[in-house]
Amino acid sequence: MHMRTNCRSHRQGLCLKMVQPFGPLHCSTNQKLQQSLREERRRSHQLHQQLRDQKTITEELVQLYLHREDELNLKCQESVALPQEQIAKESFLQESRDREVRVDQRIRQMCRQLSEKEPPQTQLQDDVTLLKQAVNQLHQQLRDQKTITEELVQLYLQREEELNLKCQESVEGAADPTLGDTVLEQLERKVRFKDLQGLEKRVQALQQELISKEGFLQESRDREVRVDQRFREMCQQLCEKENSQTQLQNNVTSLKQAVNQLHLHLKDQQDQCQQNEARLKDQYEQNEARLKDKYEQNEARLKDKYEQNEARLRDECQQIDARLKKKEEYIRLLKRDMTERENLFRSQFLLHNKKVEKQRVECGDPRVQLQQEQQLTLNLKGELHGLREAERSEQHKTPRLLLKWLHGGDCSAASLTHSVSVAVKPLP
Repeated sequence: MHMRTNCRSHRQGLCLKMVQPFGPLHCSTNQKLQQSLREERRRSHQLHQQLRDQKTITEELVQLYLHREDELNLKCQESVALPQEQIAKESFLQESRDREVRVDQRIRQMCRQLSEKEPPQTQLQDDVTLLKQAVNQLHQQLRDQKTITEELVQLYLQREEELNLKCQESVEGAADPTLGDTVLEQLERKVRFKDLQGLEKRVQALQQELISKEGFLQESRDREVRVDQRFREMCQQLCEKENSQTQLQNNVTSLKQAVNQLHLHLKDQQDQCQQNEARLKDQYEQNEARLKDKYEQNEARLKDKYEQNEARLRDECQQIDARLKKKEEYIRLLKRDMTERENLFRSQFLLHNKKVEKQRVECGDPRVQLQQEQQLTLNLKGELHGLREAERSEQHKTPRLLLKWLHGGDCSAASLTHSVSVAVKPLP
């Protein structure tokens, strides 16, 4: 006989309930079991994830404490080494000593240079005097040359005026028609005109020479001014050097005093640095011991906490595995019980069919047969109603059994078989 499988879980092959001949059973129990299995698996996955997270956190803490230990070791090495402040003070002391040596060398060098420059100072003054005398002689020569040039210019100017007067007289004589120019006068006039042109050129050349000599005279005056200025500067520098030598001696004396004070100050600083070093060393040893104890305590606490978490998670995983095994056993028993019920239903259905056939053969009257069939139909309807009532009662009882089993009830095969047989009554 064809059995209807309207349940989607039946079509997918996931339903654990068997199909009755007169209609499909609801799969609410199977769905609840599957849902509980999924929840347990999800919870197991969450617990495993928590275990992995806890392990990761523990590893990170271990790495953090290892990093902290490395930092403490570095600080220990730095504290054992010479402090930076003491190094800086020693370097400053060495620089001050080097500076003092350089100042002494510079003072000796300047004194030697001054002693070497003292003899040539007289020679320099003699050179300046000779230079002044040469400049004065040059000025005198220039003045004499200028006087001669001026006299020549006056002479040429007088000569030019005379020539101009003669030219004017000759021009006036030429303009007079009563006077006759002889050939000799014309020649004399031409000669005078040429002499006049030559004199003009000579005057221009003398003027150019005078201008150049005046420029040379101005340059010599400027040179004399520069020589005087240079001489004054050299005298001033010599005075400044004498003053600077005295000031340098005073500075050397003050520097020596400052260096002595600095030596004393550095000695005090060195003593203070040694005291600070000893104090810092003691403080570092105390801090190192305290941090080491704290690190050991934290490490022990973390180790205990990690072991506790690991044991707790292991117990929870074992409990979950035990629950899953119980549920699998329950499902297996439920499958076996459903198979037995299906076989029972089939045998009862075949027996009922045989009864019906037998009654049909025995009854010959159609009216009696019709009444029997109506009675049989009523009986079948009653049986169907009883099956539906049994199904409803099973829907109410089976979840209670599952809840009882989930909370640690009796999960034996006999108890499960008895519960199922009570929940589903067989056909008469």
